[in-house]
Amino acid sequence: MKSKKIFSMLIFGVAILTVIVMAGGFSRAVFSAVKAPDSTIGYVDMDRIQKEHPDFISLMSVINLKEDEFNKFRSYLNSQLEGIQKDLNTQMEQEKEGKSSDDQAKIEQKYQEQFQTKQNELKNQLNQKNSEINDYINQQKTTVMDKLKKVCQEVADENKLTLVLDKSALLCGGTDITQNILDKVKANAKNATPAPKTN
Repeated sequence: MKSKKIFSMLIFGVAILTVIVMAGGFSRAVFSAVKAPDSTIGYVDMDRIQKEHPDFISLMSVINLKEDEFNKFRSYLNSQLEGIQKDLNTQMEQEKEGKSSDDQAKIEQKYQEQFQTKQNELKNQLNQKNSEINDYINQQKTTVMDKLKKVCQEVADENKLTLVLDKSALLCGGTDITQNILDKVKANAKNATPAPKTN
């Protein structure tokens, strides 16, 4: 699991914001966007959101930690496989002593199959770990995106916007609400009720 691969997954999740229809159906919103003045269309700079939004910063930290966890687990399994291969080779050479060429070939085949079985077992463990990590990251990503969409909706309503796009999808015009979103996120965090202290 490469860092670029994980980050591309994050970007894919962020693409949900490429087109957010704030009122009416998709076709109606697109039709309105063509006719409406710029003041009804907003856009968000997702590159800036990912760099400055606290939840996205935390998410990237989680991704980095999980990548490190996966790499350590993979290294552990590789060392296990090397030890298994060494042990099997030792056992095989001992068993081959004094045997005919045909018997030695059968012994080699037997140990090769044993090694393949062990290799498949460790590969399955690695795939399972990878799946668990991806599921966890996707859950965290969904939570972050849901919170962002909620704030985006609030800012759009406050500015009477009917459509919000990702900046990369906008050719020209529109109202930049990136700072509005970041300000609201900071305000929400400041006004959040602190968790009660436990004795």
